[in-house]
Amino acid sequence: MPKNTRLIALVGAILLCLTPLARAADLNATFNKTGLAGLTLDNQDRLAVATPAIPRVLAGTTILANKPTASTFDEASRTLTQTYAWGTITIQYTPEPNGLKAALTVKNTGDAAITELTLHLLQLKPFGLPQRLSPAATGAAGPAIAHGSGADLVAALVADLGNKPALVGFSPLPAGNEPPTTTALRITLGGDNVLLDNLTAERPIAPGASDTLAVSLRLAKPGTSIVDLTRDTLDAYAKANPALLNWPDRRPIFRYFLGGGAPVEQALENLQNPDKLTPPAPDEKFHKAFLARMANTVKAAKAADAQGVIIWDPEGASFPHPVTYIGDPRLIAALNPQLDLVIDDGMKLLRDAGLKVGVCIRPTLVTANATKKNATHNHTAAKDPYTQLEAKVEYARKRWGATLFYIDTNFFWRPYGETRTWKSGQLPPDIYRRLMQKFPDCLFIPEFGNVGDYAASAPYGEADMGAWGTSNIIRAIWPDAFRVIVVEDADPYENFNRFVTAVRQRNALMTFGQSPGINNVVAIARIYQEARLLDAGTPDIVKKTPAGQIASLLAAPELATRFYAARQLVDTPEPSAGPALLARLTADSEEWIVKRHLAAALQGAPHEPAIPVLLDLIVSTDQKLHVEAARGLSKQGPAASKQLLARIDKEVMNEKIGRGRAPVLEQLTFSVAAMRDNTQAAPLESLYALVPDSKFAYLVKDTLLEMIGATGHAPAETFLNSQLDNDATRVAAARGLLRLRTESATKRVESLLESAQKRNDKLLVESLSSALKQLAESEK
Repeated sequence: MPKNTRLIALVGAILLCLTPLARAADLNATFNKTGLAGLTLDNQDRLAVATPAIPRVLAGTTILANKPTASTFDEASRTLTQTYAWGTITIQYTPEPNGLKAALTVKNTGDAAITELTLHLLQLKPFGLPQRLSPAATGAAGPAIAHGSGADLVAALVADLGNKPALVGFSPLPAGNEPPTTTALRITLGGDNVLLDNLTAERPIAPGASDTLAVSLRLAKPGTSIVDLTRDTLDAYAKANPALLNWPDRRPIFRYFLGGGAPVEQALENLQNPDKLTPPAPDEKFHKAFLARMANTVKAAKAADAQGVIIWDPEGASFPHPVTYIGDPRLIAALNPQLDLVIDDGMKLLRDAGLKVGVCIRPTLVTANATKKNATHNHTAAKDPYTQLEAKVEYARKRWGATLFYIDTNFFWRPYGETRTWKSGQLPPDIYRRLMQKFPDCLFIPEFGNVGDYAASAPYGEADMGAWGTSNIIRAIWPDAFRVIVVEDADPYENFNRFVTAVRQRNALMTFGQSPGINNVVAIARIYQEARLLDAGTPDIVKKTPAGQIASLLAAPELATRFYAARQLVDTPEPSAGPALLARLTADSEEWIVKRHLAAALQGAPHEPAIPVLLDLIVSTDQKLHVEAARGLSKQGPAASKQLLARIDKEVMNEKIGRGRAPVLEQLTFSVAAMRDNTQAAPLESLYALVPDSKFAYLVKDTLLEMIGATGHAPAETFLNSQLDNDATRVAAARGLLRLRTESATKRVESLLESAQKRNDKLLVESLSSALKQLAESEK
């Protein structure tokens, strides 16, 4: 089984979202004289190893014996007792309809406290590839649920940990083996890991004392929803932790980076002597420029129907990373004195336009480091993260009426343990609950979010890092929970449908808002427009129009009718609709969200006059229809393939090729990939040798290598392999191999990655890992 399939597991581990189906089949647990003997689901025994094992047990730094000296099983009560040199472990099994409950007691009969113990309760047979496993659950920032799935099995591990956290989850064995031989149910009590700010995994068992917890293993057939499998636990968590966030407005939120600020020397002086600040003389040019920027932001917000704007850095950017974003609006006068004179007017301009306003805050204090001539985020001086955040919110609300707060780097450093070692921990959900209770009209957007944070905040996420929405588990706990998703670095047009889905699931999108004409502002307006049309439902006239006559609605006066007609022709083609589709596609009056479906619908209605129109859309960097046009061109026949190659040849041989034309070649790659015509491989290989020398020839060659792979022509593997030995073309050739989607090509790239890892070639590892991740994303 190729590893690229396994990588899907890695990408999808945290956001495992399965479609709810009917109730899971019953699980049958069987026992014998020695203990658990089988776990049968759907006539298949899922149990690989029944005997509990302890990989590690510590008393401080002392490693204790991990092999039992005796083991007994009471069949009547289904209780297993293992005796060790330091104590006993007792496990009482209770079969459940779709699982097995295990009540665990660890008793310490030794002379020293047990500070850490890891137990493999049992081991399951492989789940089937691709196997997806969630991170271990701790119960500290969400329900204590770990889960996993594969082609053969869906599993959940639900824990009742008492009043202290522990780590429970699934662990593939042997570690690092792909595919795994077995998957262990892993429970770790204790240790010194920081789970959240001011909360460690410490769970010591004193001499003579015991520790108890219970876990419930639930197994089900593939396709069963994790939500359905754990509904009782999710409902109980929701009842114990009711949602406090009440923010129905899910329109876009803009962010604005101002930069600037006082020179470093002046900024340090002002931080050291805040009582001696002297306001500067007003700079009218600066003031006019700032207000003009805010006026442009208002225009952008109106164009995208944004709800508000967060000024990310009103304190300026005097200091280098990681102190660039100060997160303390109280320091504007010290660090950005010119802006301090005019920011009130700018915020008023935004508010008067009906926009909410906000700033970035952090749970730390920024203090001067005169020795290093720099500033630092000081945790010692901050003392308590909540009081810092509270004070900053109070200030911004009082001065500007701010209600939007991005919480940057929501971690806090403090000393832990006897050694007082400084460690960082993510802020706990209680911080946002307390903030929301005091400021119920505000929206808090922490940079990093755990499940429990969604009750009182809308965590930040970046789409290019996999944050495409709010997980089914979170929405099952709090149906109105949402996250704020940043569009940047994930092309909004190439990922248009994913963003529409995110909006329809009631998440809010975020982007830069400098001007109404910038790419993402326009894209977000279109995304929300399509989401609204889809939410409104299919118009009656479209529902009532017979199959084969939908094309007659493409010229209807109502936008919704044209939109749904074009969309329906994508899913249910009318082969004779080509002329009607082309007529509307070339109509200047037609809206973009209709045109995207018109272009795609041409794949089911071959029409030769449409070929040059589609090619023009593919190479246009302004129309933003290259994805749909590539889809429409893909089924236009041999004439389209020939004209596509001619257009590629024209772009490649363009003597004026430069970085600005690179996107055109990338967009043409979409067409090659959509067409998947293996006869194109040989001409593209020949064209590769003819690329003119220029400053940007490497960009052209890199794109051609990906195009060659995108043809899907298996023999092209030989040509692409020949380019792996060249440092300049290695990564692009690897991406081309992955686009072939053959097992041998993928294995060749995996081998290259393993070799780079052994050499510690970090740049190549990062590049190849990114390529493999993109392949996994495209296969999901």
